[in-house]
Amino acid sequence: MQHSPLWRIIFSGGALLSASAAASKVLGILRDRLLLQIYGDEIVDVIFTSFRIPDFFFALLISGTIASIMIPRISPLDKTEKPIYARSFLWLVVLLFGSVCAVMALLASLLVPVFGSGFSVELQQSMVPLVRLLFGSVFLLSASSTLGAYVQSRHHFLSLALAPILYTGFICAGLYFFRDAFALYSVGLYAIVGAFSHMLVNLIAYSIYGGSLRFSLFLPVKSWQGFWPDAIARITSASAVQINYTLDIIIAGLLAAGSVTATTLGMNTGHVLLSILGYPAARYVFPLLSDHKHHYKTQWRLVKKTLTVLLLLSTIPSIIAFLFAPYLISLVFDSLTGKTLINTIIIFRFVVATLPLACCIPVLSRWFLANDDTISPLKISALSLGVGAALTAVLCLLVLPSPIAVVGVGVGTALANILAFTLQSLLLHQKYMKI
Repeated sequence: MQHSPLWRIIFSGGALLSASAAASKVLGILRDRLLLQIYGDEIVDVIFTSFRIPDFFFALLISGTIASIMIPRISPLDKTEKPIYARSFLWLVVLLFGSVCAVMALLASLLVPVFGSGFSVELQQSMVPLVRLLFGSVFLLSASSTLGAYVQSRHHFLSLALAPILYTGFICAGLYFFRDAFALYSVGLYAIVGAFSHMLVNLIAYSIYGGSLRFSLFLPVKSWQGFWPDAIARITSASAVQINYTLDIIIAGLLAAGSVTATTLGMNTGHVLLSILGYPAARYVFPLLSDHKHHYKTQWRLVKKTLTVLLLLSTIPSIIAFLFAPYLISLVFDSLTGKTLINTIIIFRFVVATLPLACCIPVLSRWFLANDDTISPLKISALSLGVGAALTAVLCLLVLPSPIAVVGVGVGTALANILAFTLQSLLLHQKYMKI
């Protein structure tokens, strides 16, 4: 099978996913603006922390791993086996992650003090019902992600492009038209509606490309062999990023009011190009790399061209964003003032300083995963993010003065990006370029 030339990668599925990510990011910024206008800094801290609790489990078990588990296993199957494996995989995710969401929702009153230890008891109590609603939304997103992974394995991307736009769009629409009609419950309800629309569009595509919803588990398809060790390894490999980001939010919650907001907004806006370029490129390239498993020269040509384009497209915008950070943040989040605004700008600058490297990391990781090497990215993620998290903790809690202590999050993130890119590049060259 001849792999697609570069212009097709960039201007077909890759462009579609990039355009989707850009639209979704714009809607995400609009959502954050609305939240700030409606609730103010302190309550937005609570909302962002509430999202982080179910998002931690979703990102740990689903969003960062479903495609990486399914696609390498489904790619070698024939046309009749692929739908069989897909529906069996879907029911496995629905049952297992559905159970996780149900248990975690029941235990929300115990989880909230862990993630929101810096908030008052009253604010923690207000988070509990919101967290429970958000676990419902991530359950719907888990089913949708599994449906989307099957569609992705068939090299079709339209539903994957539409789904995140609908999800964030419905949250924005709810906030704009109904605001806080149900107090903090509103955010959770709008998230459930958005997640349902996310699932619906992927379900339509899944059905169009031969998928079935008929119940089945572990049907006799050869791709189930060795499934659990492989799945656990891939989940563990993806866990370092989520644990690191969650620790950042927990640390920020221990600092001055507005620190969680500064961390969330600085990281989210600073990683715009990662969402628009890095992740879509990795999602598009991954099925192609899996199709050419262990054909290292073909894979290297594909990865090298993709990384070249990513660096060309991300470097100049990152420099501009760094130089004009105060103007950009003030323009986008006009409700931010005082220390929260200053801290957001500083964190944003640290993130964009290493953004071109961060855009390349997902593509490099997919190379290892496409060749069933789950250990190398795990070791690299654990080392780079561990060093970054340690530096963040020391700076935030011991070194920097209270008003700007949260800036340590940006420093730790920048260091983690540099280490991850450097180590992955060196190991890739050492491991594969000699073959």
